[in-house]
Amino acid sequence: MKKANYIKKFIIQYYDKYKRSLPWRSKNNSLQDPYCTLISEIMLQQTRVDKVKVFYESFLRKWPNIYALSCADISQILTHWSGLGYYRRAINLHKTSKIIANVYSGIIPADKETLKSLPGIGEYTSSAIISFAFGKYSIILDTNIKRFIMRIFGLKDDIKEKDLIKYAKILFPKKNTSSFAQGIMDFASNTCLKINPRCEICLLKKYCNFGLSEKKIIKKISKVKPKRFCYSYFLFTNQSKFLVTKRPLNGILAGLYEVPTSYWEKGKWSKNYYKDIELQLNELNKSNAKIIKHEFSHFILYTKLSLIEIKKNKFIKNKYTWTDRKKIKNLPISSLTNKIINYSFSLISSLK
Repeated sequence: MKKANYIKKFIIQYYDKYKRSLPWRSKNNSLQDPYCTLISEIMLQQTRVDKVKVFYESFLRKWPNIYALSCADISQILTHWSGLGYYRRAINLHKTSKIIANVYSGIIPADKETLKSLPGIGEYTSSAIISFAFGKYSIILDTNIKRFIMRIFGLKDDIKEKDLIKYAKILFPKKNTSSFAQGIMDFASNTCLKINPRCEICLLKKYCNFGLSEKKIIKKISKVKPKRFCYSYFLFTNQSKFLVTKRPLNGILAGLYEVPTSYWEKGKWSKNYYKDIELQLNELNKSNAKIIKHEFSHFILYTKLSLIEIKKNKFIKNKYTWTDRKKIKNLPISSLTNKIINYSFSLISSLK
């Protein structure tokens, strides 16, 4: 109990003195704005703080409240989200904003179970919202907090979530839960690092099983990412217009525009070409394919890109859209598509 009380007091004081200045946090440790908390917590899912800060501020300027967001077109939101990744989050956030606006009169629920019923909000996000925005007690377990608790108590990496919660309850105070949780996050980002933790300067060392144990060098294990393969086609006219198509609103890169691309095959190249286009290649000017590599969080994609110059009236179908470099800025695209477009125009310019 003495150990737990000291850690609680230390972390809350640490947060008061050294907390990071983040745009969604309130000043003087008061409660955060519920809407700001909703947006920031959705963006922070599987994304680093430094990256979120840039997107968050411009997002709030464009959609400053739940009603503005609920009335927005999903394509606008996806366009703004381009580069942040995990686009399904944006789609779920838009759905959630509509539900809050229409069902809850624009008021973000303060009840955890109600929040969990909304698209894209799970155990952690709901816990963070009710704690940070409404001051309610809740056990908040992100990766940094989990690591901190496991090191304090000397727990094994394979501990089950329900067992980890038991240890978390020993540390989490009934009051100031928000300051305690965010204090651990800040402490973990500065001292209790995942790789090369700074145990030698840690003021909690004598209360930490990991800090008192013989240190083993913590090395970052580079996992070999699986590979996927596909074919992409940059169809363009001599007026610099090019063809794009919209991905479905489910799955990876949901709702984004891309150049026509075949199915992403696992493990090997296949003959699964983009049939709508391949059927017409014998009458089109097709250049040699260029292999482009793009890394996603969980796999690496290799695409064979073919540049094909055509007449605009040769390829008109409802599911395709003709655009250009200026108009594409107003359409939601991924960093992969942006890479393909930039490479294609660079090659076209070099051939002139």
